[in-house]
Amino acid sequence: MNALKVEIESNEVNTKSGTSKQGKAFSLREQAGYIYTLDDQGKQQRHPQAFKFIIDGEQDPYAPGMYTLDMSCLYVGRFGQLEVGHVKLKPAAVSAAQYSAAKAA
Repeated sequence: MNALKVEIESNEVNTKSGTSKQGKAFSLREQAGYIYTLDDQGKQQRHPQAFKFIIDGEQDPYAPGMYTLDMSCLYVGRFGQLEVGHVKLKPAAVSAAQYSAAKAA
């Protein structure tokens, strides 16, 4: 099985806050990344897609680099559909030289 690769370019976090319909204050911390999805044959798409994900309140943002999506964040929801919970990333087994070469390409 091919792991989904995720590239983080910046450890910048955007915070969104407000008040819920129930009158409770909330704050969400988002980080941006790029995910390399797979085609119908299981091969990595040529270009990644930008996406945003929520990071837990006290969690440090992910440092720039290459990661793989931790499959433990996938689950079957209450209507039997596959869903993604809180995104968890694991450092990819890629050297700094490989990452730099990929960035230059």
